[in-house]
Amino acid sequence: MEFVRLDAGNLVVGIGGIHRVFAETLEPQLTTVELPHYEMGYWAACKLISMIERKPVDSSSWPNTTAPMPPLDSPIPAKIHCALIEKGSVRS
Repeated sequence: MEFVRLDAGNLVVGIGGIHRVFAETLEPQLTTVELPHYEMGYWAACKLISMIERKPVDSSSWPNTTAPMPPLDSPIPAKIHCALIEKGSVRS
C-alpha cells in the first residue's frame, strides 16, 4: 500500500464508487459525491421508451426521487443533480 501526503491546500473527493463506510473510516473522512443511480436508470429507461414509441412519456407519474430529473426532451447526455457529502477532506 502506498500513501501520498498532500499539502494543506489540497482537497480530496471520492466519486460514486467509494463505499460510505470506507470513506468514513479514513482520516480525515473522505468527502464523496453521491450518484443518484435510481434516478439515472429511471430517466434513461423513460428516455429510451419515448424514443422507441416516438411519443412523450407522462412525467407526472414519475416517482418521488432524491434528485430532480431533467425533462425527457433534454439532450443526451442529460445532467442529474449529485449530492456532495462534505467530510473532513474538504473542511478547514
